[in-house]
Amino acid sequence: GLGLRSRPGTLIVTDTELIHYSYSWLDTLWAIGEPPVRVSILLKSVCEVRRIDISFWIRLLQLWPDSTFHVVTDDKVRHEFVLQQRGDQFALAIRSKGIVVVNDTAGN
Repeated sequence: GLGLRSRPGTLIVTDTELIHYSYSWLDTLWAIGEPPVRVSILLKSVCEVRRIDISFWIRLLQLWPDSTFHVVTDDKVRHEFVLQQRGDQFALAIRSKGIVVVNDTAGN
Protein backbone atom coordinates (compact mmCIF):
# COMPACT_ATOMS: atom_id res chain seq x y z
CA GLY A 1 0.00 0.00 0.00
CA LEU A 2 0.85 3.65 -0.13
CA GLY A 3 0.72 4.36 3.59
CA LEU A 4 2.42 3.46 6.81
CA ARG A 5 0.77 0.02 6.83
CA SER A 6 2.63 -1.20 3.77
CA ARG A 7 3.52 -4.87 3.89
CA PRO A 8 6.95 -5.85 2.56
CA GLY A 9 6.88 -9.09 0.63
CA THR A 10 7.13 -10.95 -2.63
CA LEU A 11 4.91 -10.52 -5.69
CA ILE A 12 4.40 -13.57 -7.92
CA VAL A 13 2.56 -13.79 -11.25
CA THR A 14 1.41 -17.32 -12.18
CA ASP A 15 -0.72 -18.47 -15.11
CA THR A 16 -3.88 -17.97 -13.04
CA GLU A 17 -3.04 -15.74 -10.07
CA LEU A 18 -1.30 -12.65 -8.85
CA ILE A 19 0.04 -13.51 -5.39
CA HIS A 20 1.43 -11.15 -2.79
CA TYR A 21 3.07 -12.93 0.11
CA SER A 22 3.94 -10.44 2.83
CA TYR A 23 6.77 -11.25 5.15
CA SER A 24 6.51 -11.73 8.89
CA TRP A 25 8.71 -10.14 11.52
CA LEU A 26 10.82 -13.30 11.39
CA ASP A 27 11.65 -12.52 7.73
CA THR A 28 12.47 -8.81 8.05
CA LEU A 29 12.52 -6.09 10.68
CA TRP A 30 10.35 -3.97 8.33
CA ALA A 31 7.43 -6.24 9.32
CA ILE A 32 7.82 -5.78 13.08
CA GLY A 33 4.98 -7.52 14.89
CA GLU A 34 3.21 -8.59 11.69
CA PRO A 35 2.24 -12.16 10.76
CA PRO A 36 2.82 -13.40 7.20
CA VAL A 37 -0.15 -12.81 4.91
CA ARG A 38 -0.86 -14.27 1.48
CA VAL A 39 -3.21 -12.38 -0.86
CA SER A 40 -4.20 -14.17 -4.07
CA ILE A 41 -5.95 -12.37 -6.91
CA LEU A 42 -7.32 -14.43 -9.80
CA LEU A 43 -6.00 -12.97 -13.05
CA LYS A 44 -9.41 -13.48 -14.67
CA SER A 45 -10.86 -11.07 -12.07
CA VAL A 46 -8.38 -8.27 -12.87
CA CYS A 47 -10.09 -5.50 -14.83
CA GLU A 48 -7.37 -2.83 -14.63
CA VAL A 49 -3.67 -2.54 -13.96
CA ARG A 50 -2.38 1.02 -13.91
CA ARG A 51 1.16 2.23 -13.36
CA ILE A 52 0.92 5.40 -11.31
CA ASP A 53 3.16 8.26 -10.27
CA ILE A 54 3.27 9.03 -6.58
CA SER A 55 4.24 12.23 -4.81
CA PHE A 56 7.76 13.02 -3.72
CA TRP A 57 6.77 12.58 -0.05
CA ILE A 58 5.15 9.17 -0.57
CA ARG A 59 8.18 8.09 -2.62
CA LEU A 60 10.44 9.21 0.22
CA LEU A 61 8.27 7.39 2.79
CA GLN A 62 8.45 4.23 0.65
CA LEU A 63 12.27 4.50 0.27
CA TRP A 64 12.14 5.60 -3.38
CA PRO A 65 10.44 2.63 -5.08
CA ASP A 66 11.01 1.62 -8.68
CA SER A 67 7.31 1.52 -9.64
CA THR A 68 3.82 1.73 -8.20
CA PHE A 69 0.73 -0.02 -9.60
CA HIS A 70 -3.00 0.02 -8.90
CA VAL A 71 -4.62 -3.36 -9.59
CA VAL A 72 -8.43 -3.25 -9.68
CA THR A 73 -10.58 -6.39 -9.66
CA ASP A 74 -14.05 -6.82 -11.12
CA ASP A 75 -15.58 -6.38 -7.64
CA LYS A 76 -13.94 -2.89 -7.57
CA VAL A 77 -11.35 -3.79 -4.92
CA ARG A 78 -8.16 -1.79 -5.47
CA HIS A 79 -4.77 -3.19 -4.52
CA GLU A 80 -1.71 -0.96 -4.50
CA PHE A 81 1.65 -2.53 -5.24
CA VAL A 82 4.76 -0.49 -4.47
CA LEU A 83 7.66 -2.32 -6.07
CA GLN A 84 11.16 -1.55 -4.85
CA GLN A 85 12.60 -3.15 -7.98
CA ARG A 86 11.64 -4.82 -11.27
CA GLY A 87 8.52 -2.81 -12.07
CA ASP A 88 9.13 -3.27 -15.80
CA GLN A 89 9.34 -7.05 -15.35
CA PHE A 90 6.04 -7.03 -13.43
CA ALA A 91 4.37 -5.07 -16.24
CA LEU A 92 5.81 -7.51 -18.80
CA ALA A 93 4.56 -10.53 -16.81
CA ILE A 94 1.07 -9.01 -16.56
CA ARG A 95 1.03 -8.14 -20.28
CA SER A 96 2.12 -11.69 -21.13
CA LYS A 97 -1.12 -12.88 -19.49
CA GLY A 98 -3.18 -10.67 -21.84
CA ILE A 99 -3.79 -7.84 -19.36
CA VAL A 100 -3.23 -4.26 -20.49
CA VAL A 101 -1.09 -2.07 -18.23
CA VAL A 102 -2.31 1.55 -18.45
CA ASN A 103 0.37 4.27 -18.40
CA ASP A 104 2.98 1.60 -18.98
CA THR A 105 6.41 3.11 -19.47
CA ALA A 106 7.97 -0.29 -20.25
CA GLY A 107 5.97 -1.38 -23.25
CA ASN A 108 2.70 -1.44 -25.12
